[in-house]
Amino acid sequence: MPVWKPDEGPAPAEPQPARVWRAFVFGGLIYFSVLMAVFVLNGMPWPQGAGASVMLVVPSALLGAIVTSVLRRMRWRRHRLPMLLVIHTAAALPFSGTSLWLTGLLRGAYAALGGGEWTIIWPQGAVLRFHLILGTLVYAVLVGAMYAWQADAYARQEQARRGRAEELQTRAELQALRSQLNPHFLLNTLHAIVALMRRDVGEAERAVEELAGLLAYVLRMHREGDEFATVGQEWKFVQQYLALEQRRFGSRLRVNSSCDPAAANAFLPVLTIQPLVENALIHGVAPRTAGGTVDLHVDLLTGNEVRVVVINDLPGTSQLPREAPHGSGLAVIRQRMAALYGHRGRVVAGATKEGRFKVEINVPADPTQSSADEGRVP
Repeated sequence: MPVWKPDEGPAPAEPQPARVWRAFVFGGLIYFSVLMAVFVLNGMPWPQGAGASVMLVVPSALLGAIVTSVLRRMRWRRHRLPMLLVIHTAAALPFSGTSLWLTGLLRGAYAALGGGEWTIIWPQGAVLRFHLILGTLVYAVLVGAMYAWQADAYARQEQARRGRAEELQTRAELQALRSQLNPHFLLNTLHAIVALMRRDVGEAERAVEELAGLLAYVLRMHREGDEFATVGQEWKFVQQYLALEQRRFGSRLRVNSSCDPAAANAFLPVLTIQPLVENALIHGVAPRTAGGTVDLHVDLLTGNEVRVVVINDLPGTSQLPREAPHGSGLAVIRQRMAALYGHRGRVVAGATKEGRFKVEINVPADPTQSSADEGRVP
Protein backbone atom coordinates (compact mmCIF):
# COMPACT_ATOMS: atom_id res chain seq x y z
CA MET A 1 0.00 0.00 0.00
CA PRO A 2 1.55 3.36 -0.96
CA VAL A 3 2.51 5.78 1.79
CA TRP A 4 1.17 9.30 1.47
CA LYS A 5 3.79 11.99 1.48
CA PRO A 6 2.95 15.71 1.33
CA ASP A 7 4.48 17.71 -1.47
CA GLU A 8 7.33 19.84 -0.36
CA GLY A 9 7.01 23.32 -1.79
CA PRO A 10 10.03 25.27 -2.91
CA ALA A 11 12.37 26.15 -0.04
CA PRO A 12 12.60 29.83 0.82
CA ALA A 13 15.27 31.48 -1.28
CA GLU A 14 18.55 32.51 0.30
CA PRO A 15 21.93 33.57 -1.04
CA GLN A 16 24.08 30.62 -2.06
CA PRO A 17 26.94 29.94 0.43
CA ALA A 18 29.71 30.18 -2.19
CA ARG A 19 28.48 33.59 -3.34
CA VAL A 20 28.19 34.76 0.27
CA TRP A 21 31.80 33.88 1.08
CA ARG A 22 33.13 35.35 -2.18
CA ALA A 23 31.38 38.60 -1.33
CA PHE A 24 32.73 38.38 2.22
CA VAL A 25 36.33 38.05 1.00
CA PHE A 26 35.86 40.84 -1.52
CA GLY A 27 34.46 43.10 1.22
CA GLY A 28 37.42 42.27 3.46
CA LEU A 29 39.87 43.31 0.74
CA ILE A 30 38.03 46.59 0.25
CA TYR A 31 38.08 47.20 4.02
CA PHE A 32 41.84 46.54 4.13
CA SER A 33 42.46 48.88 1.19
CA VAL A 34 40.45 51.71 2.77
CA LEU A 35 42.26 51.40 6.12
CA MET A 36 45.63 51.25 4.38
CA ALA A 37 44.84 54.41 2.40
CA VAL A 38 43.69 56.25 5.56
CA PHE A 39 46.85 55.37 7.50
CA VAL A 40 49.22 56.24 4.64
CA LEU A 41 47.44 59.53 3.89
CA ASN A 42 47.85 60.45 7.57
CA GLY A 43 51.62 60.09 7.33
CA MET A 44 52.13 56.51 8.47
CA PRO A 45 54.79 54.55 6.51
CA TRP A 46 53.17 51.94 4.34
CA PRO A 47 54.72 48.88 6.12
CA GLN A 48 53.34 50.10 9.45
CA GLY A 49 50.07 51.03 7.77
CA ALA A 50 49.78 47.55 6.29
CA GLY A 51 50.46 46.00 9.71
CA ALA A 52 47.91 48.22 11.44
CA SER A 53 45.34 47.42 8.74
CA VAL A 54 45.91 43.68 9.12
CA MET A 55 45.46 43.94 12.90
CA LEU A 56 42.08 45.61 12.35
CA VAL A 57 40.88 43.48 9.43
CA VAL A 58 41.76 40.02 10.80
CA PRO A 59 39.63 40.29 14.00
CA SER A 60 36.74 41.77 12.01
CA ALA A 61 37.07 38.97 9.44
CA LEU A 62 37.06 36.23 12.10
CA LEU A 63 34.07 37.69 13.93
CA GLY A 64 32.38 38.59 10.63
CA ALA A 65 32.53 34.96 9.49
CA ILE A 66 30.70 33.93 12.66
CA VAL A 67 28.13 36.71 12.29
CA THR A 68 27.55 35.84 8.62
CA SER A 69 26.93 32.18 9.49
CA VAL A 70 24.45 33.19 12.18
CA LEU A 71 22.65 35.65 9.90
CA ARG A 72 22.20 32.97 7.22
CA ARG A 73 20.06 31.14 9.79
CA MET A 74 18.41 34.24 11.31
CA ARG A 75 16.40 35.03 8.19
CA TRP A 76 14.84 38.37 7.50
CA ARG A 77 11.17 38.69 8.51
CA ARG A 78 9.59 42.08 8.12
CA HIS A 79 7.06 41.47 10.90
CA ARG A 80 10.00 40.71 13.26
CA LEU A 81 11.80 44.00 12.53
CA PRO A 82 11.51 45.46 16.08
CA MET A 83 12.90 42.27 17.63
CA LEU A 84 15.74 42.13 15.09
CA LEU A 85 16.65 45.77 15.80
CA VAL A 86 16.85 45.01 19.54
CA ILE A 87 18.95 41.88 18.95
CA HIS A 88 21.47 43.55 16.65
CA THR A 89 21.71 46.75 18.70
CA ALA A 90 22.58 44.61 21.72
CA ALA A 91 25.03 42.48 19.69
CA ALA A 92 26.95 45.43 18.17
CA LEU A 93 28.76 46.35 21.39
CA PRO A 94 30.04 42.79 22.18
CA PHE A 95 31.19 42.56 18.55
CA SER A 96 33.15 45.82 18.87
CA GLY A 97 34.59 44.86 22.26
CA THR A 98 35.68 41.40 21.10
CA SER A 99 37.20 42.87 17.95
CA LEU A 100 39.08 45.40 20.09
CA TRP A 101 40.37 42.61 22.38
CA LEU A 102 41.58 40.53 19.40
CA THR A 103 43.29 43.58 17.91
CA GLY A 104 45.06 44.20 21.24
CA LEU A 105 46.08 40.55 21.33
CA LEU A 106 47.59 40.80 17.83
CA ARG A 107 49.40 44.02 18.72
CA GLY A 108 50.86 42.33 21.80
CA ALA A 109 52.00 39.36 19.71
CA TYR A 110 53.64 41.74 17.21
CA ALA A 111 55.44 43.53 20.04
CA ALA A 112 56.63 40.18 21.44
CA LEU A 113 58.16 39.31 18.06
CA GLY A 114 60.23 42.48 18.35
CA GLY A 115 61.58 41.46 21.75
CA GLY A 116 58.96 43.08 23.93
CA GLU A 117 56.59 41.51 26.46
CA TRP A 118 53.55 39.69 25.08
CA THR A 119 50.56 41.40 26.63
CA ILE A 120 47.27 42.76 25.38
CA ILE A 121 47.80 46.33 24.24
CA TRP A 122 44.64 48.40 24.74
CA PRO A 123 44.16 51.70 22.90
CA GLN A 124 43.42 54.79 24.96
CA GLY A 125 41.32 57.91 24.57
CA ALA A 126 40.35 58.92 21.06
CA VAL A 127 41.91 55.79 19.58
CA LEU A 128 39.70 53.62 21.81
CA ARG A 129 36.60 55.51 20.70
CA PHE A 130 37.70 55.17 17.08
CA HIS A 131 38.04 51.38 17.46
CA LEU A 132 34.63 51.02 19.11
CA ILE A 133 32.91 53.16 16.48
CA LEU A 134 34.70 51.32 13.69
CA GLY A 135 33.71 47.92 15.09
CA THR A 136 30.07 49.03 15.37
CA LEU A 137 30.10 50.29 11.76
CA VAL A 138 31.62 47.00 10.55
CA TYR A 139 28.89 45.04 12.35
CA ALA A 140 26.17 47.30 10.93
CA VAL A 141 27.55 46.90 7.39
CA LEU A 142 27.68 43.09 7.77
CA VAL A 143 24.09 42.89 9.03
CA GLY A 144 22.76 45.38 6.50
CA ALA A 145 24.50 43.70 3.55
CA MET A 146 23.33 40.21 4.53
CA TYR A 147 19.73 41.23 5.06
CA ALA A 148 19.73 43.32 1.88
CA TRP A 149 20.97 40.25 0.01
CA GLN A 150 18.27 38.06 1.57
CA ALA A 151 15.61 40.66 0.78
CA ASP A 152 16.75 40.78 -2.84
CA ALA A 153 16.67 36.97 -3.05
CA TYR A 154 13.16 36.86 -1.58
CA ALA A 155 11.99 39.61 -3.95
CA ARG A 156 13.33 37.75 -6.99
CA GLN A 157 11.75 34.51 -5.78
CA GLU A 158 8.44 36.27 -5.22
CA GLN A 159 8.52 37.82 -8.68
CA ALA A 160 9.23 34.44 -10.27
CA ARG A 161 6.54 32.78 -8.19
CA ARG A 162 3.93 35.39 -9.09
CA GLY A 163 4.76 35.00 -12.76
CA ARG A 164 4.46 31.23 -12.50
CA ALA A 165 1.22 31.54 -10.52
CA GLU A 166 -0.32 33.81 -13.16
CA GLU A 167 0.69 31.39 -15.91
CA LEU A 168 -0.75 28.40 -14.06
CA GLN A 169 -3.92 30.31 -13.15
CA THR A 170 -4.51 31.10 -16.82
CA ARG A 171 -3.90 27.47 -17.74
CA ALA A 172 -6.35 26.32 -15.05
CA GLU A 173 -9.02 28.77 -16.21
CA LEU A 174 -8.62 27.80 -19.84
CA GLN A 175 -8.63 24.13 -18.89
CA ALA A 176 -11.90 24.62 -17.00
CA LEU A 177 -13.36 26.57 -19.92
CA ARG A 178 -12.43 23.78 -22.32
CA SER A 179 -13.94 21.25 -19.92
CA GLN A 180 -17.24 23.10 -19.75
CA LEU A 181 -17.32 24.02 -23.44
CA ASN A 182 -16.03 20.64 -24.56
CA PRO A 183 -18.35 19.38 -27.37
CA HIS A 184 -18.67 16.06 -25.55
CA PHE A 185 -19.77 17.75 -22.36
CA LEU A 186 -22.21 20.07 -24.12
CA LEU A 187 -23.61 17.28 -26.27
CA ASN A 188 -24.35 15.04 -23.28
CA THR A 189 -25.83 17.94 -21.31
CA LEU A 190 -28.04 19.07 -24.19
CA HIS A 191 -29.23 15.51 -24.81
CA ALA A 192 -30.22 15.28 -21.16
CA ILE A 193 -32.03 18.61 -21.38
CA VAL A 194 -33.91 17.56 -24.56
CA ALA A 195 -35.02 14.33 -22.85
CA LEU A 196 -36.15 16.31 -19.82
CA MET A 197 -38.15 18.70 -22.02
CA ARG A 198 -40.34 15.77 -23.13
CA ARG A 199 -41.30 14.75 -19.61
CA ASP A 200 -40.47 17.57 -17.20
CA VAL A 201 -40.14 21.10 -18.56
CA GLY A 202 -39.43 22.58 -15.13
CA GLU A 203 -36.51 20.19 -14.57
CA ALA A 204 -35.13 21.00 -18.02
CA GLU A 205 -35.28 24.71 -17.28
CA ARG A 206 -33.34 24.17 -14.05
CA ALA A 207 -30.70 22.21 -16.00
CA VAL A 208 -30.30 25.09 -18.44
CA GLU A 209 -29.98 27.54 -15.54
CA GLU A 210 -27.30 25.36 -13.94
CA LEU A 211 -25.35 25.21 -17.19
CA ALA A 212 -25.65 28.99 -17.58
CA GLY A 213 -24.47 29.45 -13.98
CA LEU A 214 -21.41 27.30 -14.61
CA LEU A 215 -20.42 29.16 -17.72
CA ALA A 216 -21.14 32.57 -16.15
CA TYR A 217 -18.91 31.82 -13.14
CA VAL A 218 -15.96 30.64 -15.22
CA LEU A 219 -16.26 33.49 -17.71
CA ARG A 220 -16.61 36.10 -14.94
CA MET A 221 -13.52 34.85 -13.11
CA HIS A 222 -11.58 34.77 -16.37
CA ARG A 223 -12.70 38.26 -17.33
CA GLU A 224 -12.03 39.83 -13.92
CA GLY A 225 -8.73 38.04 -13.46
CA ASP A 226 -9.54 37.03 -9.88
CA GLU A 227 -6.89 34.78 -8.38
CA PHE A 228 -8.91 33.70 -5.34
CA ALA A 229 -12.56 33.00 -4.60
CA THR A 230 -14.34 32.24 -1.35
CA VAL A 231 -14.99 28.64 -0.40
CA GLY A 232 -18.69 29.48 -0.61
CA GLN A 233 -18.36 30.54 -4.25
CA GLU A 234 -16.30 27.49 -5.18
CA TRP A 235 -18.72 25.19 -3.32
CA LYS A 236 -21.76 26.59 -5.15
CA PHE A 237 -19.95 26.20 -8.46
CA VAL A 238 -18.99 22.57 -7.86
CA GLN A 239 -22.51 21.70 -6.66
CA GLN A 240 -23.92 23.05 -9.92
CA TYR A 241 -21.34 21.02 -11.81
CA LEU A 242 -22.27 17.86 -9.88
CA ALA A 243 -25.97 18.48 -10.50
CA LEU A 244 -25.33 18.53 -14.25
CA GLU A 245 -23.16 15.41 -14.07
CA GLN A 246 -25.88 13.71 -12.00
CA ARG A 247 -28.25 14.14 -14.93
CA ARG A 248 -25.69 12.48 -17.17
CA PHE A 249 -24.75 9.56 -14.90
CA GLY A 250 -28.08 9.17 -13.13
CA SER A 251 -28.05 6.56 -10.35
CA ARG A 252 -24.50 5.49 -11.31
CA LEU A 253 -23.18 8.61 -9.58
CA ARG A 254 -23.42 8.72 -5.81
CA VAL A 255 -22.09 11.76 -3.98
CA ASN A 256 -21.39 12.34 -0.29
CA SER A 257 -20.49 15.97 0.26
CA SER A 258 -20.18 18.41 3.13
CA CYS A 259 -18.83 21.91 3.60
CA ASP A 260 -17.97 23.34 6.99
CA PRO A 261 -20.01 26.58 7.40
CA ALA A 262 -17.02 28.14 9.17
CA ALA A 263 -15.01 27.75 5.94
CA ALA A 264 -17.50 29.62 3.73
CA ASN A 265 -15.64 32.95 3.88
CA ALA A 266 -12.15 31.47 3.66
CA PHE A 267 -10.33 31.65 0.34
CA LEU A 268 -9.23 29.11 -2.26
CA PRO A 269 -7.58 29.62 -5.64
CA VAL A 270 -10.26 29.92 -8.31
CA LEU A 271 -11.25 26.56 -9.83
CA THR A 272 -9.55 24.37 -7.23
CA ILE A 273 -12.31 21.90 -6.33
CA GLN A 274 -13.96 21.32 -9.75
CA PRO A 275 -10.91 19.77 -11.47
CA LEU A 276 -10.53 17.32 -8.57
CA VAL A 277 -14.18 16.32 -8.81
CA GLU A 278 -13.98 16.05 -12.60
CA ASN A 279 -11.00 13.70 -12.28
CA ALA A 280 -12.90 11.65 -9.73
CA LEU A 281 -15.83 11.27 -12.14
CA ILE A 282 -13.64 10.44 -15.13
CA HIS A 283 -11.60 7.80 -13.32
CA GLY A 284 -13.89 6.60 -10.54
CA VAL A 285 -17.39 6.65 -12.06
CA ALA A 286 -17.34 6.68 -15.89
CA PRO A 287 -15.28 3.45 -16.37
CA ARG A 288 -17.37 1.43 -13.89
CA THR A 289 -20.54 -0.28 -15.08
CA ALA A 290 -22.13 0.12 -11.67
CA GLY A 291 -20.86 3.67 -11.34
CA GLY A 292 -19.15 4.85 -8.19
CA THR A 293 -19.23 7.05 -5.13
CA VAL A 294 -17.48 10.39 -4.81
CA ASP A 295 -16.85 11.85 -1.35
CA LEU A 296 -16.23 15.60 -1.23
CA HIS A 297 -15.53 17.44 2.02
CA VAL A 298 -14.27 20.95 2.79
CA ASP A 299 -13.28 21.91 6.36
CA LEU A 300 -11.70 24.79 8.23
CA LEU A 301 -8.97 23.33 10.45
CA THR A 302 -7.39 24.76 13.55
CA GLY A 303 -4.61 27.09 12.55
CA ASN A 304 -6.88 28.82 10.01
CA GLU A 305 -6.22 26.28 7.27
CA VAL A 306 -8.67 25.05 4.62
CA ARG A 307 -8.73 21.33 3.83
CA VAL A 308 -10.32 19.95 0.65
CA VAL A 309 -10.75 16.16 0.41
CA VAL A 310 -11.97 14.26 -2.66
CA ILE A 311 -12.23 10.45 -2.59
CA ASN A 312 -13.36 8.24 -5.44
CA ASP A 313 -13.59 4.55 -6.26
CA LEU A 314 -10.88 2.95 -8.37
CA PRO A 315 -11.73 1.37 -11.73
CA GLY A 316 -11.35 -2.22 -10.48
CA THR A 317 -7.64 -2.77 -11.24
CA SER A 318 -5.62 -5.27 -9.28
CA GLN A 319 -2.72 -2.87 -8.87
CA LEU A 320 -3.61 0.16 -6.80
CA PRO A 321 -2.01 3.21 -8.43
CA ARG A 322 0.13 5.54 -6.38
CA GLU A 323 -0.95 8.74 -8.09
CA ALA A 324 -2.37 7.69 -11.41
CA PRO A 325 -4.99 7.64 -12.79
CA HIS A 326 -5.48 11.34 -12.08
CA GLY A 327 -2.35 12.21 -14.05
CA SER A 328 -1.77 15.65 -15.49
CA GLY A 329 -4.81 17.29 -13.86
CA LEU A 330 -3.39 16.57 -10.42
CA ALA A 331 0.09 17.63 -11.55
CA VAL A 332 -1.25 21.05 -12.62
CA ILE A 333 -2.97 21.47 -9.24
CA ARG A 334 0.27 20.59 -7.45
CA GLN A 335 2.22 23.16 -9.46
CA ARG A 336 -0.41 25.82 -8.90
CA MET A 337 -0.52 25.29 -5.11
CA ALA A 338 3.29 25.43 -4.94
CA ALA A 339 3.36 28.62 -7.01
CA LEU A 340 0.68 30.37 -4.93
CA TYR A 341 1.57 29.18 -1.43
CA GLY A 342 5.12 27.79 -1.47
CA HIS A 343 5.62 25.23 1.30
CA ARG A 344 2.34 26.29 2.95
CA GLY A 345 0.30 24.69 0.16
CA ARG A 346 0.22 20.89 0.47
CA VAL A 347 -1.24 18.33 -1.93
CA VAL A 348 -1.38 14.69 -0.84
CA ALA A 349 -2.62 11.90 -3.10
CA GLY A 350 -2.66 8.12 -2.97
CA ALA A 351 -4.68 4.94 -2.62
CA THR A 352 -6.37 4.26 0.71
CA LYS A 353 -6.60 1.01 2.67
CA GLU A 354 -10.19 0.69 1.51
CA GLY A 355 -9.08 0.51 -2.12
CA ARG A 356 -10.15 4.03 -3.08
CA PHE A 357 -8.20 7.05 -4.28
CA LYS A 358 -7.90 10.16 -2.11
CA VAL A 359 -6.67 13.66 -2.86
CA GLU A 360 -6.24 16.14 -0.02
CA ILE A 361 -5.34 19.82 -0.34
CA ASN A 362 -4.36 22.01 2.64
CA VAL A 363 -3.85 25.75 2.17
CA PRO A 364 -4.01 28.87 4.40
CA ALA A 365 -7.53 30.27 4.68
CA ASP A 366 -6.06 33.75 4.24
CA PRO A 367 -3.79 33.93 1.15
CA THR A 368 -1.79 36.77 2.73
CA GLN A 369 -0.55 34.33 5.39
CA SER A 370 1.70 32.63 2.88
CA SER A 371 3.32 35.98 2.00
CA ALA A 372 4.05 36.88 5.61
CA ASP A 373 5.31 33.44 6.63
CA GLU A 374 7.54 33.14 3.57
CA GLY A 375 9.18 36.44 4.52
CA ARG A 376 8.30 38.04 1.20
CA VAL A 377 9.30 41.59 0.53
CA PRO A 378 6.41 43.82 -0.62
